Amino acid sequence: MLVAVLGRLVQAKGIGILPVTGLLTLALFFLVITRAGGQYRRNVPAAPGSAMVKAASGDPAAKAAEKADAAAGAAEEEIDLRRFIKRHKLFLLLSLGVMGVFFCNAVLNTYMAQIAFNVGGNSSDTGMIFSLLAFFEVPTLVFFDRINRRFSCAKLLKVASVAFVIWIGLCAAARSVLMLEIAQVMQLFGFALFLPAMVRFITENMEKGEAVKGQTLYVMVTTAAAIFASLLGGRILDIAGARALTLIGTCVAAAGAAIVILTVDRAARESAALQKGASYGAE
Repeated sequence: MLVAVLGRLVQAKGIGILPVTGLLTLALFFLVITRAGGQYRRNVPAAPGSAMVKAASGDPAAKAAEKADAAAGAAEEEIDLRRFIKRHKLFLLLSLGVMGVFFCNAVLNTYMAQIAFNVGGNSSDTGMIFSLLAFFEVPTLVFFDRINRRFSCAKLLKVASVAFVIWIGLCAAARSVLMLEIAQVMQLFGFALFLPAMVRFITENMEKGEAVKGQTLYVMVTTAAAIFASLLGGRILDIAGARALTLIGTCVAAAGAAIVILTVDRAARESAALQKGASYGAE
């Protein structure tokens, strides 16, 4: 909603309205965080470290709790990224596919204004497109648990990867702002489905210590995709224009989706085999 309003404000008042809006938004955010923080501190349970303090005083129950905390901490022990990659080679390959898919996402989020201008749109139209993007994310995010009860995360990742390709493909084929707006419907099956499915896929298929590194690698490849999209996308835009950028993005996304589809089930089986096999110390 804010993006749609900003688009119209920029169209009417100019870009000088953006810093003012940003400051007001930050002030509101700070107010909400401050109030929420106070509410949290009033309701948060005792910190785990308090068990150690009580144990030092000789409380038997506290000593038992301390031992339980120590055992849980050992179970959640992390491994270094190099060792994680050595153990999870197929997950690394899957992550490269994720990078290709998210290259598409970064291109559309970064250069949507130029893509809209290329088909005759303006700042107001760009704001409306981003509003539609945010709007179509909500239903999938809200009902993800229900969806996941019927379909595995691996299947959802395959569907979402294809949806990314269709999304940017429709944007490449668009000849009007209306077609661009219609293309945003794919957000229902793209980013809004991919993000929670990937997070849960890692959590379900890896031990806690490994899952931390899995999530780290996921963040790394999506960040790398955004960097490449920013560096290469701007150059492609200057040299060949918005349509060429979306066509190249479609090809990269298609390659990434193919890797995801071919590796996601195998990556899950690899993780399952590791959990049944030898421990780290036996390697």
